[in-house]
Amino acid sequence: QLTADGTLVAFHDDTLERLTDTAGPISARTFADLADLRVDDLAPIPAFADLLEAFPLLVFNVDLKGAGTEDLLPPLLERMGARGRVCVGSFSGARLAAFRRAAPEVLTSVTPGGVAWATHAFGLRRLRLDRGAAFQIPVRDERTPLELVRADVLRVAHATGRVVHVWTVNDEAEMNRLIDLGVDGLVSDDITTLKRVLVARGLWEG
Repeated sequence: QLTADGTLVAFHDDTLERLTDTAGPISARTFADLADLRVDDLAPIPAFADLLEAFPLLVFNVDLKGAGTEDLLPPLLERMGARGRVCVGSFSGARLAAFRRAAPEVLTSVTPGGVAWATHAFGLRRLRLDRGAAFQIPVRDERTPLELVRADVLRVAHATGRVVHVWTVNDEAEMNRLIDLGVDGLVSDDITTLKRVLVARGLWEG
């Protein structure tokens, strides 16, 4: 998200009320305005630059949520020498396209339109795949009964050098099912359970 004074922050929602004791859009606040707020009464809202500096060995998966984020992230990554440490996605195809023009060497996820093509076009999908390096998708499309994470989708992704990351997976049995299916990454709110599953399967790299 982008604050009113142009600071990129790591925060999921467009507004503050679900995760803090303050309401309103985060884009209407300066970074200084956010300093006293705590996410779930625990942690401050971090500037993304601070995360890059604090965790120099981590690779970040970044979702461009607010307008203007696509303009400010490329120079931030350049300034911090972090263009090789992110994979950037967005639910806005236009926002992601603008980011790709500004930072063509940075890895990006497949656009929502590209996901729809790859999961629905079947026999035609190999002919025109989005340039993104990763499919980052939910197990199922909320608007239709179609399951998105399927063996045929994984085959197309892997055959073309792409990876598949699935969100948001908090159930242990589902984590194991998806790993057995061949997915490359899991996004979860329950990191303790995810770590336990990965350790048990010999996949934990920490």
